[in-house]
Amino acid sequence: MKCRRSSSRSVSAPAGLSACGNYRTGLLFWDGMPELRNDKRFVRLCARLGLIEFWTATNKWPDCVDDVPYEFKAECARARDIPKEEFGF
Repeated sequence: MKCRRSSSRSVSAPAGLSACGNYRTGLLFWDGMPELRNDKRFVRLCARLGLIEFWTATNKWPDCVDDVPYEFKAECARARDIPKEEFGF
């Protein structure tokens, strides 16, 4: 996948990032990985990736909200001040 910039050049994405510089977070939500989401520490990871910021700003929540064994939105509210990390890829 390539991301078109304002110039005529295209750039390829490094592994782990989408072509437009966003992290590929979809694998975190695959059906085959419930153990990851069932751990409350998952919410902290989401905060570090900026997902909580997105979810609260748009009110568009992941499907796992009702599937995890804890109050997902409440945990997100507690974790919302965890700073996003610049991973520097």
